[in-house]
Amino acid sequence: MLSPRLLSVLPLLLWSSPAFADAASSAAAEALFNQARELKEQGNYAEACPKLAESQRLDPGTGTLLNLADCYEKANQLASAWATWIDAARSARAAGQTEREEYAKNKAAELEPALGHISLQVDESAPEGLQIKKDGEIVARAIWGTPLPADARSYRIEASAPGYESFVVEVTVEDGQTTNVIIPALTASAPPPLEDRPAPAPAPGSALRTTGWVVAGTGVAGLAAGSILGILAMSKNGASKEHCDPSDPNLCQQPGIDLRNEALGFGDAATVAFIAGGVLTVGGLVIVLAAPKKTEQVTFTPTLGGGFLTYRGSF
Repeated sequence: MLSPRLLSVLPLLLWSSPAFADAASSAAAEALFNQARELKEQGNYAEACPKLAESQRLDPGTGTLLNLADCYEKANQLASAWATWIDAARSARAAGQTEREEYAKNKAAELEPALGHISLQVDESAPEGLQIKKDGEIVARAIWGTPLPADARSYRIEASAPGYESFVVEVTVEDGQTTNVIIPALTASAPPPLEDRPAPAPAPGSALRTTGWVVAGTGVAGLAAGSILGILAMSKNGASKEHCDPSDPNLCQQPGIDLRNEALGFGDAATVAFIAGGVLTVGGLVIVLAAPKKTEQVTFTPTLGGGFLTYRGSF
């Protein structure tokens, strides 16, 4: 029970303004404190509590903590109120304010049985690097499995680890009850599709050999073209003889002269094609023979480790 003396000074305890730390911060803290007081009188705790919290951040004081704890309690944020009453008791003890300390401790004790709790239960097979967040804030590993006071509302729990699918769940905490959140064994991430995997680069020797075969193939095509042109040249030359004097092949009629000229043109083209084809064919074979040879068969083995697909190979 509170003493009559403490009850008589309770308004002063709750409405005392923050102590000044510096001019700018103190002015802002005072303005926020006064606004919050008006909002509390109107029953608008949703806006009053954040203003009191900011006032406390700018210019810490026991009086502001007492008001903030009272605001949280009236807003039915019991876990926040309980924690703030405890902070206020510590602040009052440090300042030698015995009555304020006793009052804050009693308020915290009254709220404790009604608090809701949340407990994170982690599977024993938790992977290396597991991280758990509550509403986006990391939960320290040391308090996993420990029931922690929590305001009555919904929370977003996310568990993640490199190489594993994230686990996300929405849970609701109720006053006076403990909500156990089971973090199951995470599922390993699927490897990327085969078409998305980078193809291994060809060995330098393989690329040279490929180039050599292409050059040699072009040369063979040149030889084939030379053969065709040579056949055409002989055919034209044979046809021209029908228009020439048998006793003197150099005496020909105009059609014979034209056919003989065509034969000479095909002959020259065949000569060029034979020379180019021969050079390319020989050059390509030289490149193939000079390319480095593989000492071992190239093998690539996809492996999954740490959530990443890698290739291990030997040459």
